[in-house]
Amino acid sequence: MVTAGSVIPKTQEPSQGAGQTRPVNSGKLFVVATPIGNLEDISIRAIDTLKNSDIIIAEDTRITVRLLGRYKIKNKLTSYHINNERYKTDQIINYLKEGKNIAFVSDAGTPCISDPGYILVNEARKNDINIYFSLFPHEIYSN
Repeated sequence: MVTAGSVIPKTQEPSQGAGQTRPVNSGKLFVVATPIGNLEDISIRAIDTLKNSDIIIAEDTRITVRLLGRYKIKNKLTSYHINNERYKTDQIINYLKEGKNIAFVSDAGTPCISDPGYILVNEARKNDINIYFSLFPHEIYSN
């Protein structure tokens, strides 16, 4: 079971094939819960994660830009939604492999629950990229 604030760690074991090792210098994918309604209902950890990420990917940039503006966050912002997730996933995985830290938010609540993100998180896991969850205290992820 993975809970709020947890990380799915990369292992240092060899991956498939002789002599191949898993990436060590890859970036981190942060799955960040955002407020449902009141912009004040966001955790300090979520704000710090957004401020310190190289790229923020959002279900709808028009909605996320309001949250970012409220907290004066000016990081690169790009869309990731049901209509583009298949082709954007490879691009995002490549950014992570280059060492970029990426925060992933949905319009409201937690990505992957009823929003886009399942494909991205699975691809990140397949590529041995660390995934961090910055959730509201009452939310729990399970396998």
